[in-house]
Amino acid sequence: MIQSIKITLFDERTLSVRFGDIIIMPSAKVLKNAQYIELGSYQYWPVLVPRGIRLYTYEQVPGFLRENPYITDGYRAYLTSRLCIKSLFILSNETVNIWSHLLGFFLFFTLGVYDLLAVLTRLGASREDYVIYSISLFCFQVCMLCSVGYHLFCCHRSEKTSRRWMALDYAGISIGIIGCYVPGVFYAFYCNNNAAEICSSPKQMAVFVDPLRHSCSPPYDIHTFVWFGYCLQYWRQVYLVTVLAMMLAVFFAQIHPHYLTKKWQKLRSVIFCAVAGYGLIPTFHWIWLSGGFSSDIVQVS
Repeated sequence: MIQSIKITLFDERTLSVRFGDIIIMPSAKVLKNAQYIELGSYQYWPVLVPRGIRLYTYEQVPGFLRENPYITDGYRAYLTSRLCIKSLFILSNETVNIWSHLLGFFLFFTLGVYDLLAVLTRLGASREDYVIYSISLFCFQVCMLCSVGYHLFCCHRSEKTSRRWMALDYAGISIGIIGCYVPGVFYAFYCNNNAAEICSSPKQMAVFVDPLRHSCSPPYDIHTFVWFGYCLQYWRQVYLVTVLAMMLAVFFAQIHPHYLTKKWQKLRSVIFCAVAGYGLIPTFHWIWLSGGFSSDIVQVS
């Protein structure tokens, strides 16, 4: 007669069923594939998943993983790099973060290849268009991959490794923001590279320049229009070089070993504010060069 049935946890990989004084152990195959997921502090729930990874509560994880006390369970912790990669296929409190960024990367990659090979070719895009589009798309993909890496390896048993991936995630976010500036600056300050040649020919000036300058309110004289064109072209190069230089500086600063230390706490704030606020400089500059907020082109934009 069965007096009691009890599930006993001897360790992370052992499951036993007690029939009175007799203990029946599962087969070696079941033990090998057993995974124990602890839900909160009120029950133990054995789940057979071929990963050998345990999920922990908030109180059980190391201090560097305790970022949000309102997420009470589902934590991965104390994992090697190999087990971190395996945890990609289990359900944890990082599953949505990992897969949303991973699918986002594949989405950007697929759309990018299609646009580069089909859309831009059909529209007769220039070499500059391809370069600008590729840089912007590359920045978005770097942002996605860095976030995937952090959310996947943040549970590493080494705090140093986890912190490095966190810094890389911050760097990816900054690069993604800067990637938005590249096409904006390029096309906002776009100017025909042959402006001088066009304006020197009466026939070409009548075709290209006159309709544009007379469409402005008030109409620009020809000298103002040519100056405006050269000015846009000059500032476009300045801002593009500045953006690319800032991208490299931010990346190397945020992967520095001291980036996440208290010593660099103020510097972290300065870097993020600088990256986020930099976009206001070319924006207001373009508005000023275009004639202010009352200008037709600014109103349309």
